[in-house]
Amino acid sequence: MKSETISLIKGRMRIYLWLSKFYLEKPSLKSLKRLLNPDILNAILPIYKKEGRESVNLLRELSIRLDKKVAEGLLNEYNRLFVVPIRGIYVPPYESCFRERKGDRPNDFGDLLGATTFDVANFYKIAGYDYKKDSLIAPDHIGLELAFLGRLCKDELEAVEQNEYEKAYMIRALESVFLREHLLRWLPEYVSALMKSNSNFYRYIAIITEIFALKDLKNLTNSMK
Repeated sequence: MKSETISLIKGRMRIYLWLSKFYLEKPSLKSLKRLLNPDILNAILPIYKKEGRESVNLLRELSIRLDKKVAEGLLNEYNRLFVVPIRGIYVPPYESCFRERKGDRPNDFGDLLGATTFDVANFYKIAGYDYKKDSLIAPDHIGLELAFLGRLCKDELEAVEQNEYEKAYMIRALESVFLREHLLRWLPEYVSALMKSNSNFYRYIAIITEIFALKDLKNLTNSMK
């Protein structure tokens, strides 16, 4: 039973950290070869059904034809979507931009460093996570939120390995709260915005991110009943 629990937590940790890198790292041929390793994609495929499985399979196909030209194209897509704030193209990867919208139109995003940003930073502080060590970007960036969940899984894993089950339960509670009150409060809308972009690649990544986060919250909730 303990070995199964450890294996499950390790899997969750690795997936969160893996997903975070697609949003935090500018794509290069070297990084894409590492992230789109067939062994990784084959390992996560059983988690998904229907739409998610289709996205993973499309990533597998991309990994086969990956070359310098493809990598350069994905770097351009990354910059257009997440870095250069051109109205109608830019999809800000920040929680505050979606949860603090200024209007009802698709591009009426909220400002960076809103109240939500500081709520996320405070959550990190309570959990003992120094996000500034990993990045200089705002703490409510989707990549950092995913990396934070990976860090919580790591903490939970260490607690279970040391037979500190009460501590592990408290960490699972933190994971559940963060998913409900932060990541999944804006991720569906963020994914919807990416679905309207011209980037097939980041649509695939967004789909598998949302499906995994929703599935993980459901499993966490069931395990804590």
